[in-house]
Amino acid sequence: MPTPDPTLLRVHISSRDFKRALDFIRKAREHVENTIEHEALLEGAVLRYARPFSPNEKAAKAKADSSLMIDIAAVLGEVTDFELHQRIIKLRNKVIAHSESEHYPMSTFPSFIGGPDDIRSLGFQSRSWHVVNERLDLDAFERITKAMHLKCLNMLVDATRMRA
Repeated sequence: MPTPDPTLLRVHISSRDFKRALDFIRKAREHVENTIEHEALLEGAVLRYARPFSPNEKAAKAKADSSLMIDIAAVLGEVTDFELHQRIIKLRNKVIAHSESEHYPMSTFPSFIGGPDDIRSLGFQSRSWHVVNERLDLDAFERITKAMHLKCLNMLVDATRMRA
């Protein structure tokens, strides 16, 4: 079996990620926002959407390009869609794939001071980031994901025409 072109392989892998992100977005709509199912599906959609744009291949002789190289602004067209794309990438990088402290604030309270026999403790107050609090527009998220998926499919079709 011949080795596929590294760019074509990345496009193929990316098309599958976008398709799965679409599945997750559509399934998330079937669940109430405050459920773990809704949360997990949205986080999965963000992860799958963003994967093609983060460096995936580290090895010098990787079979696929490291990331999907396309003109994102041209694919999405509208400024608001491009801004949503950038927001989703940032969410993936800052709070879903990694836990940057800026998004997980915590405060401590001083020890309880009482009599000599009182138990002393340190109090914590924290707030965790939650995907639902982002208020992602699922219609817009689905629209940009469809656009990216379609771009990949068109690139795959174009590649097969060039080889024929």
